Amino acid sequence: MEITNGGAAGAQSSIGATSETGSRFEKALGKDAFMKLLVAQLKNQNPLNPLQGTDFIAQTAQFTSLEQLQQINTSLAKLTAASNGGSNTSLDAALAAGYIGKAVTANGAVFDLGIGGSAALSYSLPSPATVTIQISDLQGNPVRTLQLGAQAAGQGSIAFDGLDDNGRLLPSGRYSYKVTATDAAGGSAAGAGAVSGQVTGLNIEGGQPLLIINGSLIPLSAISQVSLASQG
Repeated sequence: MEITNGGAAGAQSSIGATSETGSRFEKALGKDAFMKLLVAQLKNQNPLNPLQGTDFIAQTAQFTSLEQLQQINTSLAKLTAASNGGSNTSLDAALAAGYIGKAVTANGAVFDLGIGGSAALSYSLPSPATVTIQISDLQGNPVRTLQLGAQAAGQGSIAFDGLDDNGRLLPSGRYSYKVTATDAAGGSAAGAGAVSGQVTGLNIEGGQPLLIINGSLIPLSAISQVSLASQG
């Protein structure tokens, strides 16, 4: 009998301890979640060996940590969605600024086409290859395909006459181009790009950061290789 009474007293003591602990964790866990946890612990504990306050604190701390992790995941998801949606200009600009001074190879560049004018489109080849240049408007619609044929390794350039595939003069404005290179076996030539060189600056246009390389404007999505610039 004494054992039973002692167990009851211990249970009451435990209830007092856990109630005091609950006041500290209630706000972090939420009222409903805390009360459910407290009731479950009290209903299932052994009257002869009641749950100790330290054990209860450890368990509630685990629940609190889980809730904090869920909040962090929610925040990261919102940040990722904002970045993918193009609304986080500051984050993209900060990322782009980190490329300044670096040597970059990019397969894709933006260029200006004047009224009735032409534009020089450069490219870089790590090895001899057959080269095709695809020109598109800024919405991604192809407007001209240039077949350059076999080209030597290194830096190259071609003068674009400003005409579309039907021989009509394109409206003035901005366009983009991308290089496709195939080796002698007909496979893709690794390392080919529209521009290769050191990043010397950064422009923010229409909420999009554009790197400046040899006078060309490069979107971040076009970067294929980054390395430290030569100090020679």
